[in-house]
Parts: sequence; structure tokens; C-alpha cells
Amino acid sequence: MTMPPATRLSHPLVLACLLAIVAHRAFVGLWLGIAPDPAFLTGHWQHLDLADLHADLTGTLLNLQSQPPLWNATLGLASVACGAQMACVVSAVHFLHMLLTMVLFLLLAHIALRLTGHAAGSALIALGFCLSPAAIYYENYLFYPHLTAFLFTLFAWALLEWLTQRRLWALALLGGALVLLSWTWTLFHPLFVALVLGSVLLAARPRGWAGAAGYGVALVVLALSLAPSVKNQAMFGFFGAGSWMGLNLAQVAPGGVEGCGFGDFIESHGLTGVHLGTALNDPRIIAFSDECRGRAVERIIAQPLTYGTDRLRQILSALSMRPSDYIFDPLNWENYPGILRDTEVRDAQGNLRPVAVATRLSTLAFNLALLGFLLLRLTYSRDALERRFLAVMVVFFVLFFGLAHAANGSEQERMRYTLHPLLWLYGWLMLWAVARLVTGRREGRRDTAPSRPLPGGGR
Repeated sequence: MTMPPATRLSHPLVLACLLAIVAHRAFVGLWLGIAPDPAFLTGHWQHLDLADLHADLTGTLLNLQSQPPLWNATLGLASVACGAQMACVVSAVHFLHMLLTMVLFLLLAHIALRLTGHAAGSALIALGFCLSPAAIYYENYLFYPHLTAFLFTLFAWALLEWLTQRRLWALALLGGALVLLSWTWTLFHPLFVALVLGSVLLAARPRGWAGAAGYGVALVVLALSLAPSVKNQAMFGFFGAGSWMGLNLAQVAPGGVEGCGFGDFIESHGLTGVHLGTALNDPRIIAFSDECRGRAVERIIAQPLTYGTDRLRQILSALSMRPSDYIFDPLNWENYPGILRDTEVRDAQGNLRPVAVATRLSTLAFNLALLGFLLLRLTYSRDALERRFLAVMVVFFVLFFGLAHAANGSEQERMRYTLHPLLWLYGWLMLWAVARLVTGRREGRRDTAPSRPLPGGGR
């Protein structure tokens, strides 16, 4: 007899998983000594000076034109609460990340439950993500990847609610997640938001008043996602959420663009020694970036095949890396067990490193298989809800991977972590499907074996 699918998570199981996360983090922090590195608050290009944020939070954010404001607003609120004391801000951001991990567990467990109907399995999959090296790495990283992973998971959960119930609160929630993503990272361009929202409405096909209200919510979401661009147009004369596009594009143009590095801007404008976030938010970077963008586009148009080949190579390279194979390790990250530290395929003498090669090839194979599995589920899943859900996710993924690789030369490990919660879930679903397929074939062979004559046997 087949058991009916579960419709809710067991409260004791959820509590046990949350306690396991807390205990695990205590072990990671107290025993292994893994902790956020404060240097990244002052060393990252995207971070404004904590003293400036503390002294005039509103004014400093209004004058931020290099990127959207949400992440620096988060740092600013922590700076105001902490009196701009570095250690306090580090603790506040780390605590926020741990809270996001707890909520992310609940969201991912409910997504898995909706898609599988298996309560215990869903909770264990979500727990596995929260205990994974990637989650620990980015939880201890003083930057926005953990926030964007949380917002993406919130979007995915709200999408399932919207597709299931057609409730406007769910559409507003997923729209709010998209707005916050667009206020955090320029990759989530208003056009990105518009295309994803269009796919959301097409997947649900709301009718009557619900359809009209849904389009109204979508228009509000799109207007809010445009707010940073409108502010920059009014204050700085350019329409965009950030001013670094030309510098980023120069990194991926064939052969690069001479004189268009971030360091080149600092040196040529007398900003050496100035706080990096402040220097790279200097209004003069707008014209500098525009000039670099024009030169980069010329190179790309002149050598489209080289550009496309380089981007494809970068995609494959990125898919051969795990999200935690990144360049800004938390303090004492070397104490975390079972991690291949150096993923370079050649050593300093140019010799191949077999373990690194095997690790990267197996990671690439798994990720390519996973993307294929997502397309198979989209096409052949017997669950109509999952097919509609994955149709939206395919739009999201194509836009995300396309934009991330089209204008960024590296760091896709950090970028892909945004999508990692859902990829983690479907990775386990893929492994379960393969296990069932193998087990089913073996059982089939055992069932038919008695009807075949044994080798060497009599009649």
C-alpha cells in the first residue's frame, strides 16, 4: 500500500534540525576557529567606509552610484548600531547570516516537501545544505552572496505558493524578493526582473480580478526595481543601478582593454591610498566606465567568435568549481576537514595535479548532468506544478548564467552560490532518481532470472 504524500513538516523534526545547525556552528566557530575575516569589510571594492555610513547613512547611500544600495545599507545600519566599531559590525553581520541560514533551512525544506511529498527526506536535504561547506563558507564571508542565496530561495518558495494558490500575497512576496535582489546586485537588472515576472504570470495564468491585480503587483515591483536607476539618472546623469559595467565588460573583451582596470582608474585619478570603496564610488568613474564600455564593445563586435569561445570556456571552468572554491576564505578555513585547498590543475612547475584534475572533472560532470536533469524534470515530470515551477526557474537560470558570464571574467563560484540551494535540492533528487533506476533494473533482472535456463543446466 502506498503512503499518501506528507503535507507538512514535523515540528520535532524541524526543531531537531535547527538545534543541529546551532550545534554545528558552535563546533565550527569554537572548535575549528572558523570566523569572518574583518579585512573584507575594508578591502572589498563594493564596501563603503563604515565611518561614512555611521556619520551620514542616508546621504552616503544617496551618493552611492557604483552599485545598488541594499548591501551597504545593511552594513550602514550595523555601523550605526555599533558606533562604527569594526568588531561589532563583523559580529552583527555574522549573526544576520546565521539567522538567514535558519530561515533558509525552513524555506528549502518546504520547497522540497512541495516537490517530493516526503517530510523527513525534505528536512534532511535542507539540513544537509545548511551543514555543507558552501553554506559555512558564505555564512562567514562578509559580503552579500548569503543574502542573495536567501532571497533567491525566498523567491522560489513564494513562487510555489503563487502557483499553488494564486494568492496575491505570494506574488507580492516573490516580487519583493526580486526587488531586494535588484537593490543588492546589478546583475538583477530591471529587464531581468521584468522577464522573470512575465514568466511567473504566464506560468500561473491568473484570470479575472486576480489577473488584473497580478499585473498591478508586477508593475509596482518593476517600478521599485527601477528606483536605483532613476535616482542615479537624477543625481549623476546616467540610467543604471551601478556604474561599473564598462569596467566589468573590459575584463571579458577579447584581449582585454588596456587602461580599463579598476586599479587604472585609481592611479589615473589620484586616488591611491583612499579607502577602496570610496575611491571606486568617485563620480568620475562614470565617464571612465562609459569610455571603457565603448572600447570593450568594439573589441567584442570585432571578434565575436573569440568572445563566445572565451565565455563558453569560462562557463565550463566555473561549472568545474564548487561554490566554496573561492578566493576570500574565512579565518582558519584551512581547519575545515575534507576540502581540496588548491583547485589549480597544474602546479608551479606546470605539471598536472591528478587529484585536482579528477575533482574538477567530476564536479563538471555532475553539474552538467544536474542541468540536464532539470530539463528532464521540466519536460517529463508528471507533476504539473513542478513543470510550471521549473519553467520559471529555467528563465531565471538562463538569464542569471548568461549575464554572470557575459560581463564577468571570474568569481562565478561566488555568483553561482545564489542558486545553490535549489541546485543542491535537485542534485539529491537526481541521485535518488539514479538510485531508483539502478535498483529497479536489478530487481527486474532478479524477477526474470528463474524463467531463463541457467548456463550449463539441463532441460
